[in-house]
Amino acid sequence: ALSWTLRYPARVRHAVVVASAPNLTAENIAFNEVARRAIATDPDFHEGHYGRFGVLPQRGLRIARMIGHITYLSDDVMNEKFGRQQAPTLVASRTTLPPEGALRLRPGKAGSAAPAGKDGAPTPAAFKYSTQEVEFQIESYLRYQGDKFSEYFDANTYLLITRALDYFDPARAFNGNLTQALACATAKFLLVSFTTDWRFAPARSREIVKALLDNQRDVSYAEIDAPHGHDAFLLDDTRYLRVVAAYFDRIDAELKAGITTMADSGQAPPRGQVIPAAGPDQRRGSTRMTEMPALDVLARLVPQKSRVLDLGCGDGEMLAQLQRQRGCTGYGIEINDAHVLACVRRGVNVIQLNLDEGLAMFGDASFDVVLQIDTLQHLRNTETMLRETARVGRIGIVAFPNFGHWPNRLAVLRGRMPVTKVLPYQWYDTPNIRVATLQDFEALAVKNKLHILDQFGLQNGHEIRWWPNARASRAVFKFQGS
Repeated sequence: ALSWTLRYPARVRHAVVVASAPNLTAENIAFNEVARRAIATDPDFHEGHYGRFGVLPQRGLRIARMIGHITYLSDDVMNEKFGRQQAPTLVASRTTLPPEGALRLRPGKAGSAAPAGKDGAPTPAAFKYSTQEVEFQIESYLRYQGDKFSEYFDANTYLLITRALDYFDPARAFNGNLTQALACATAKFLLVSFTTDWRFAPARSREIVKALLDNQRDVSYAEIDAPHGHDAFLLDDTRYLRVVAAYFDRIDAELKAGITTMADSGQAPPRGQVIPAAGPDQRRGSTRMTEMPALDVLARLVPQKSRVLDLGCGDGEMLAQLQRQRGCTGYGIEINDAHVLACVRRGVNVIQLNLDEGLAMFGDASFDVVLQIDTLQHLRNTETMLRETARVGRIGIVAFPNFGHWPNRLAVLRGRMPVTKVLPYQWYDTPNIRVATLQDFEALAVKNKLHILDQFGLQNGHEIRWWPNARASRAVFKFQGS
């Protein structure tokens, strides 16, 4: 898919790139080479002319498949299916518990071991090993996969495909510069990776994402927390399938409307649309203001046609509004699975990323405006992210709950932590890891050499500019680096 966007850029409007990489690592090439050698050294290979002799190099294909299949699975899945267990096992005609860490034996193989010693393992003198004997479930599984594969896959095809994968590297013609290599791609992209895929790790997908961001292409990225390793892209993981389905729904909407961008189509969900909340299986992200009057006030701070980066973008409502009303473009950063899905549904470019890891993916002054709307109070690296906001954006806009608001002060005077519309959580279940006031942020801005361009409070969607530290439930700052 990635190759087609580069070879035929005028013919590809969308590309969905799943569990992939811009090129293979040395480790991946090594696995491919071992598999190829297994095939090439099979006596039935005959230098690739096995058809002449009426044979197939099935032994080599079996081993190649077994090697490949191991790399597709995660350690967790391997252990879950075939790993160590505590179930009773028959050893030497007596029922006993195997030693901790014993691997699962095949049914009917529990008594095949020789008499055990004190630790439950076979004694060396009685141990007998057969190269053909299948003792463990993992052995049986891998041999089954190898046998099945060897019956339908052509050996020469395997050699050529794996070698083509080894050589695939769009950046090679650009001195290793992937950004330059992807400059000719005009498609919109959805990239998906899986956290336990160690063969095509999320970091490799992020390389592609960064190169597309450098070229200001439309790209969304979802990082699915799935236990299945590389095989996850073939399995029915709900979060994965929903994101891909939502993206295809966007493509369908574009085809029906005959347009090239969702912003031009008017297909974005209407203002105030209810987006499903994150379930217990989803990573907890930021809470986000949803009041339309407040969003309207913040939107007016963003210049027309701006390129925007929205940190902790929630369900994408703010970006969608900026696209509709002010002709802006850009990306949202979000960690929560449900919010990433909501952004894809809205037609908003979203990158699934943990803000605690920083903004190294983005270049200096690569955005006109960087937003932090109800995000600051959730970050562990607040100062770093403020400096990064000033580095990445020409202007930064921050909004956060103002702890100096008079109801909060009154609650503290009564000896209790406040619970309000803007701070709706009890102290023991709040996602906020810190609270601050307008004056606190002013002091932090001075410390980090940020130049405040504007500041005010927000209360019920109205700007509060007189004594905002006591009269407003939210603080708003517009600033830039010094």
